[in-house]
Amino acid sequence: MGLTSRTLVIPFSERQDSIGPMARTVKDAAYILSAIAGKCSADNYTSAIPFDTIPEYWRDLNKDSLRGAKIGIPNAVINDIMNLTDPFRVEFEKAVDIIRDLGATIYENREFIAYKEYQAFTLDYTLYTICGMEFKTNIKKYLNDLAVNPNSLHDAQDLINYTISDPREEYPNRNVFLWEADTKMLPCEDNTC
Repeated sequence: MGLTSRTLVIPFSERQDSIGPMARTVKDAAYILSAIAGKCSADNYTSAIPFDTIPEYWRDLNKDSLRGAKIGIPNAVINDIMNLTDPFRVEFEKAVDIIRDLGATIYENREFIAYKEYQAFTLDYTLYTICGMEFKTNIKKYLNDLAVNPNSLHDAQDLINYTISDPREEYPNRNVFLWEADTKMLPCEDNTC
């Protein structure tokens, strides 16, 4: 967050949106990050970058860098999120094995001390309310600032309607659940958001 600009990226949450590389290897991701990182006058979050020259992140990659590292895995949290046969869980476990093979000590069944508070926070929809407010405001600004808007979308509800009605969007396989939850939980009394 703050290392790469979010300018012209479709927004969801100003405080959570971040842009970064996705790649097949850590080295490829490091090359890409070195290329896309930097200050941007259109995204004030990047003004906090503490250096003027972006590091060449790939130069610091070292297979021995995890040797001696201690990593705790809160299995209770992970078990709440994914079952053992979930494809994401399978890949997660493979990644843990790789990290262990690179010399890190893995401490499983570590307690996530604030997990109950985190659950209470997310279950009472506080997090969704915050993100929903940001989404409704930011998506409206984004859509209305577009130089070209061929489908005349102006707010979250327009986006929902378009996704449901246009067959290219493959609804309901590509669902709009979070958008609908955001718009229903946060009615705008004056229709400004």
